[in-house]
Amino acid sequence: MAEEARRELEQLVAETIAGIRYGAVEVTIHDGRIVQIEKREKLRPGAIPQARSAPPGGPATPR
Repeated sequence: MAEEARRELEQLVAETIAGIRYGAVEVTIHDGRIVQIEKREKLRPGAIPQARSAPPGGPATPR
């Protein structure tokens, strides 16, 4: 079971890294075990994809 838990943690770290565009991922280890994964993401207005910049009610309907 320890091997499966290790693989799950590795997958979680990989997904966290893949899901961040600008920022940092910090992995805290105690006694050789991962105890915390922290993600700090920076939002850069010029780099935000169009889908994120849609108005709060969703994209305007074309007429």
